[in-house]
Amino acid sequence: MHEFCKESDVAILEPQQVSECTCCLGVLNGTFSAKVLADVRQLVEKADYDVKDFALNIKLPGVVLLREYSLLHFLRSDTEKFSRKILFDVKDVLKSLLAPSISRMLSDAECVTTGDFAVLLDVKHDESVDEVRQIPSIKKQLEGSRKRNRGPLPVFDGFGAVSRALAALKTMPGTIESPPIRLTTTPRAVITLERDPVYMQGRYLKFQRGLSQTPWVLDGKRMGESSVEECIGEIALPFFRGSGYKFHTAGREDVDVRMLGNGRPFILEILDSCTRTASSNADDSAEDYSFCQVRGA
Repeated sequence: MHEFCKESDVAILEPQQVSECTCCLGVLNGTFSAKVLADVRQLVEKADYDVKDFALNIKLPGVVLLREYSLLHFLRSDTEKFSRKILFDVKDVLKSLLAPSISRMLSDAECVTTGDFAVLLDVKHDESVDEVRQIPSIKKQLEGSRKRNRGPLPVFDGFGAVSRALAALKTMPGTIESPPIRLTTTPRAVITLERDPVYMQGRYLKFQRGLSQTPWVLDGKRMGESSVEECIGEIALPFFRGSGYKFHTAGREDVDVRMLGNGRPFILEILDSCTRTASSNADDSAEDYSFCQVRGA
């Protein structure tokens, strides 16, 4: 075939190095999706979350918008009747590729727009990170910030900043390459599983003097054996399988003062809990933390 084309004066495109998609950076590539799903599965199996629904939040680098803009400009200049609108959003397509598999990993949990449990996917692509500087307004902002500040440069490559900068363009700047240049590296994804805090409220009574409300550390040395916060938090935390907790109260008493009467109101914030409701075996210990009669460690 090569010889035939040569004899017939047919243009031959020589084989080139395989590159990622010049528009989506390769995030719609099956290999990328498979890697993301494998990483999500590993995190899900390790944490063992109990969820009924989840939100899939995807953050793409702003350069995707720039490359879409550049590619559409090239296609419109080459084809008069080419659509002036982007028919499919890259983020929506990627979400449709990933959501069904993630749902199965989470025991058929429903994928919703917003929820208390979220799978966060932050896509990064180092090779194209500086391309947004092709946009004149962003380049001007970066140069101005560099002159004024000695610290790290502000971030101008987010979706919002790039979208506003492109919307303000009236003509295609000569600084933007069209069509976009080829890419030789693949994107990477930083994946995080995140759950909104669970809040417990109640009142605590303290019958023992010498018990501080929160852990008491003086000059790096722990004072006292325990605290009200730890007495309540360490009891509640295992039932929700959380990563930690924060203790909030309406005022405080001195370490050498008891707390009697109706008790002091408090809220216990359980962080990143694997379950939102206390397990059934918590019933026998409910009195230990629902009204929180603290008697010391």
